[in-house]
Amino acid sequence: MLAACNTTGNIAVDPSGQYVFLTPSNVTQVARIDLTNKQIVDTGNSIPGSPQLFFSRDGLLVYALTTDYNTGNSTIQIYRFDKQTGALTAGSQISLSSVWGLTPAERR
Repeated sequence: MLAACNTTGNIAVDPSGQYVFLTPSNVTQVARIDLTNKQIVDTGNSIPGSPQLFFSRDGLLVYALTTDYNTGNSTIQIYRFDKQTGALTAGSQISLSSVWGLTPAERR
């Protein structure tokens, strides 16, 4: 059972509405929304820490923004998201100073 079933601090839903990202402590868990049985099901996938999450419009990328409020330095970890399984694959990481928000752009 998900630890998040008890309490959670952050909640984000992927653009497809099939998965929910829950942060009950210092890990963000990915769960599938099972509408038929009215429950959330742990996928076994997670993101370390409790970052702010942003999604590409197509839902294939997850951007995890972590900011150290003492220094103002930020890290954006990019994950590829498999909408069939809820699996995350870590990709590039970007370190910046003074990032307080993020807006994913769409390439045309």
